[in-house]
Amino acid sequence: MSGLDSEQLDELVLRIEEQLDEPWDKGIGRPRSLTFREAVIITCGYMRQNIIQEVWAEIFDTSQPVISAIIAKFTPLVEAATEEDRPTAEEAKETVAREQTVLVDGFLAPTWSWRDTPELWSGKHKTTGFNGQAIANLRGDLLFVSEPVTGHNHDMTALAETETADIMAAAPSGIGDKGYQGAGFITPFKKHCPNLNESGCPSVVTVRAEACF
Repeated sequence: MSGLDSEQLDELVLRIEEQLDEPWDKGIGRPRSLTFREAVIITCGYMRQNIIQEVWAEIFDTSQPVISAIIAKFTPLVEAATEEDRPTAEEAKETVAREQTVLVDGFLAPTWSWRDTPELWSGKHKTTGFNGQAIANLRGDLLFVSEPVTGHNHDMTALAETETADIMAAAPSGIGDKGYQGAGFITPFKKHCPNLNESGCPSVVTVRAEACF
């Protein structure tokens, strides 16, 4: 649910515990309905899956207000605990400069559909969310993830409005899909070539990109 393996989850739980001013379970008074580890799993899973809070409450046999309180409390703790693992733009530039070729792709992080925020609607994905840009090497290692922009933005706009464009400029060469035509990267041909797959990209490149994103 959290997207983390057991070892990664153990490490995250330890880092978050170190941030707390007092123990999660004090051992006195009314016991909490969820363990500390479950609270971390719910928070990570909520950010990753966008499952509504009522469903999380059913899964863990608790109430929606409890889930809401946990997400509100633990989200900034998770962000702080993982900060050292998120490369800055300058660090990413140094990393991509050492690679022969890097991949760039956009993704949509889905959100609820808010009536007063139509800019979240993505015509490409037919749902609401935020557009993020991700950079990886050909081995499938994730090198950088941009700050999000509203879902109505296409990849080229998201590329320009985030630090992704500057980072890609530091790479010897880059590969993107058709959404990046005109950005100076290697992109698929508009017409079919017998040596390419249906998307116009060499098959090995498509597999590497999908494995990362």
